[in-house]
Amino acid sequence: MPINSLIPYFDGADNVTATTTAVVVGKTLVAISANLASDNTVQVATCGAGAKAFGVAEYNAASGAWMGVVRKGIVPITCGAAALVAGVEVMSDANGNVVVWDGTVGHRQVGMCLTAANPGTDAMIAFYR
Repeated sequence: MPINSLIPYFDGADNVTATTTAVVVGKTLVAISANLASDNTVQVATCGAGAKAFGVAEYNAASGAWMGVVRKGIVPITCGAAALVAGVEVMSDANGNVVVWDGTVGHRQVGMCLTAANPGTDAMIAFYR
């Protein structure tokens, strides 16, 4: 038997189960918010403005609830305060919605918009990982 073997926590990790540390709205970006929960799930909350996203919430979840998080693919994410057009890179706003990446140092792109989207509607985002 090998010594000091690596055993992955999450194999594949395209979709993971997380525990929320605050109320989360579905189809918004989430970020890591604490160390692993006692059941070894990742803990998440709504992603902050310009922050690095861990993934996208699959559905609404109360604080302390389990929730699915999508970490890869072309996914619907709620459009923020201004309309988006195809081809723009996007980042998180303070509500975990996508807005046009502003180029500010430290603000992280989370993906590219593939179609036009109006505020409050689903934007088709090629999610970066």
